[in-house]
Amino acid sequence: MEAWGSSASDVDLDKVRSTIKQFYRDWSDEGKAEREACYGGIMKELEERFGGVEDKYGFSSTYAGEIDS
Repeated sequence: MEAWGSSASDVDLDKVRSTIKQFYRDWSDEGKAEREACYGGIMKELEERFGGVEDKYGFSSTYAGEIDS
């Protein structure tokens, strides 16, 4: 909090914590079933439409649980 000085309120910090927890839950292995239910159709459509497009910025369209290890 020192880096933010007094510009970040307790409410701001609570929102950040909540957002990080939600992001982790959505994109971790533990959230795979919920993620598939919520985002599966969108991810499939994006892959069908743009899967063959070269990514000049180095981003990946794969997400947690889809990566082969």
